[in-house]
Amino acid sequence: MKVLHVIGHLDSGGAESLLTQSLNYYPKFFVNIDILILKDNNSFLLNKIKNNFEGNVFKITKNSIYDFRLIFKIIPYLSKYDIIHIHLFPSFYFVVIAHFLVRSKKIIFYTEHSTENKRRQTLFFKYFDRLVYKRVDRIICISNAVKENLINHLGINSDKITVINNGINLELFSSEVTSVFDFYNTKSFIITQISRFSKSKDQETVIRALKHLPYEIKLILVGSGDLRLKNESLVSKLNLSDRVIFLGDRLDVPELISYSSVIVQSSFYEGFGIAALEGMASEKPVIGSNVSGLNELLFGSGLLFESGNDIELASLIFKLYTDQEFYKNIARKCFLKSRQYSIEKMVFEYCKEYEFVKKIK
Repeated sequence: MKVLHVIGHLDSGGAESLLTQSLNYYPKFFVNIDILILKDNNSFLLNKIKNNFEGNVFKITKNSIYDFRLIFKIIPYLSKYDIIHIHLFPSFYFVVIAHFLVRSKKIIFYTEHSTENKRRQTLFFKYFDRLVYKRVDRIICISNAVKENLINHLGINSDKITVINNGINLELFSSEVTSVFDFYNTKSFIITQISRFSKSKDQETVIRALKHLPYEIKLILVGSGDLRLKNESLVSKLNLSDRVIFLGDRLDVPELISYSSVIVQSSFYEGFGIAALEGMASEKPVIGSNVSGLNELLFGSGLLFESGNDIELASLIFKLYTDQEFYKNIARKCFLKSRQYSIEKMVFEYCKEYEFVKKIK
């Protein structure tokens, strides 16, 4: 079976990272994968694929991914694959429109990665989405929260909407990973957040929480994005420059997590929480905001705080800092729950869906 995964670009987001991690697992289940990337942005994830992926990587523009002419550039690829599997906007709209224009009979899968997006706030897209989603053969939601929110948005429930949880390579993230870093002295207690700098990820709350904590507690922020400079300004304004490090995008995330004491994910909304899961698999205590998707992952294992509440977040961090038994207990619970989310299991579930839909189509 030949499957083409289509995505707008390979940036530092969780969906993009998940796709790159999963590619080499599909051949184990006799599924051959190629990738179509709308925009060639020469990112670190794209370079990683070039070094580790045996399939084809197609790139169709160096310009805007919102150029409607890309629809016509997508069309020639549709006939070459059994299944077209789409990720994120605007790839979703463009592929479905291209599929409609040529009256293609190819099977379309779409993975819904988030509980929220700006389009859902407008009446036009509420009705336009109903038309677009109708043309998809199978919609994969990465959590129950994502599925519930999508059903509410579309106003319909459908048998073609199903849930497959995200997964990670558990072997890469474990308590046995050795860190070689020395950003701070060994007495420091290191908080790490790994996410792109966007409004939804809310690094500002973690930065403000640091102001309520002892000097020995330091913060590492990993990722890139439009709001990085704003967050750097906040660090300077709060006189925390000697306690916060901005590392940008990194390929050595397992080692960075190993160096960390606690992983925080402070999102305003989150479909799942890959970075949180990576911290859990590394047997680190994970603290997340109590929002749909993320609370589903952390329920019964990690710690939750009210979204945007820096004082409550600081209190949880301080509890982990001062209570060693509490720290070990939360870390162990996180580790044990992470065992449910292997990337091989995730890919296997996708491949079962491919086979099932292909048979009934």
